[in-house]
Amino acid sequence: MYLCYNPLVTDTTDIKIITEELIEFARSEIRKNYDKNGTYPLSYHNCLHQNDVILTASLMADSALLKGKITEEDVNIINIAAAYHDIIQLLGSGPNENKSSELAELKMSQTGLFTSKQIGLVKAMILSTKITLSIDSIRQSASSDNYFDHLLADADLASLGFTWEKYYYRALALRKEIYGNKITRNQKLTFLQRQQLLLSTHRFYTKEARVLFPHQKTNLTKIEKLIKKSDALN
Repeated sequence: MYLCYNPLVTDTTDIKIITEELIEFARSEIRKNYDKNGTYPLSYHNCLHQNDVILTASLMADSALLKGKITEEDVNIINIAAAYHDIIQLLGSGPNENKSSELAELKMSQTGLFTSKQIGLVKAMILSTKITLSIDSIRQSASSDNYFDHLLADADLASLGFTWEKYYYRALALRKEIYGNKITRNQKLTFLQRQQLLLSTHRFYTKEARVLFPHQKTNLTKIEKLIKKSDALN
């Protein structure tokens, strides 16, 4: 069992309320900074992506809880990490995750309810979502043996296994965030090729993700068809 329970906290109601307050702060920061009417509006890294990660992480955590892999207290930790994983943007991949993890650490420490181990788990989970690009693969940074890291990394890219309509809607939002509204034909093709690489090389770490988000191969097939049909690049 992956236990990170704080034995000093006996009132689970208090910690649940504080967890909800921490998550609401993270939601408000994303709305204020990156949503459509935010200070720095982003097409992909906004409330939709944050909600996706919170929801998918919660679904996986619920499944893991039923199997005895984690505890109720662990679910709070997972939800906090999901809410804060992209709270800082605009610094670039790597620095974004570093600063997001530091803000999560600060907010959790201020409550006085979480142990250093719990805070460390949240930081590690957020850092696990860093992306490393190479010529032939796109990889996350989750450690090889940490279930919590694996779960959040899977939640971050869960949309790859969503149904086609949901996946492609998010893919187009990411394309807009990268290239803007005025995009050339070559840029459209390049983006599709990168999606093809991601869909063909990515593997979910957890069984929970593989069961809950099973459409990655279907999405890959459809992306490959779009690449072949130049008239479909719109």
